[in-house]
Amino acid sequence: MLHKIPIFFICLIYVVCPFLALEAVTFHTILIGDTRDKELRKVIQKDLKHMEKHLDEVFEYLDVDWHQQLVYTGRDTNSTILQDLKNLHIQPDDIVFFYFSGHGFYTGKSKTECWPTLYFSQEDVGIDQSYIIQLILEQQPRLFICLADCCNNILEEDDDVPEIIAKRFKIEPKREKKSSGLQKLFLEAKGVVLIASAGPEYYAEGTNEKGSCFTNCYIKTFNQALQSHPEKVSWDSILSKTQHMLWEAQKPQYQLMFH
Repeated sequence: MLHKIPIFFICLIYVVCPFLALEAVTFHTILIGDTRDKELRKVIQKDLKHMEKHLDEVFEYLDVDWHQQLVYTGRDTNSTILQDLKNLHIQPDDIVFFYFSGHGFYTGKSKTECWPTLYFSQEDVGIDQSYIIQLILEQQPRLFICLADCCNNILEEDDDVPEIIAKRFKIEPKREKKSSGLQKLFLEAKGVVLIASAGPEYYAEGTNEKGSCFTNCYIKTFNQALQSHPEKVSWDSILSKTQHMLWEAQKPQYQLMFH
């Protein structure tokens, strides 16, 4: 029997502090992957490797001061993760990128809610993506990207889901390179980007050799957009193309709320 954290409704009225000069901006990245799971271990390891490289490259070209990165890979409890998320010390100009790779499912409790529940097997607990969203929005970052690469199917059995989560903490100093496209995506945008790799009642696909299909398609589309037309790049163009590539297989979902 799953013991799930209660669902919290997302407040769509997201109060953003007035835009100030970008000083002492921190780029918070939270990467979670259940690398102890026998079924998905290799897929998740690839996903974390791809996403960590992707976000390191993003930071390299951003004009921000710090990169605070939390990586959880299989040991810590969900309560430790949630407590860390509550204590990120987010400032009004900060950027937060949350990424999850692992098992997930769809509760089907709300016809208006398309986001999955992220499964943590060591404690047999599911955390709604909407709850993660709420925790971060309460801290009012300037930009929040939340990507869950997991299944979103209705759960019928719970005997083949994974264990959980360990932490690695890293802070890196500022680098000098810049990119106009990345500046537009991360420094000029204010609001929320919500992403689920699979729609309600759909599975997320992947391979041991390359990792999850959505993570790979997202990173490929992201890089292509920056290389071809950085002056026209947008979160909508990147995610709509990624969604189109995988629509027949897993119906990816995304929602943009900008201010």
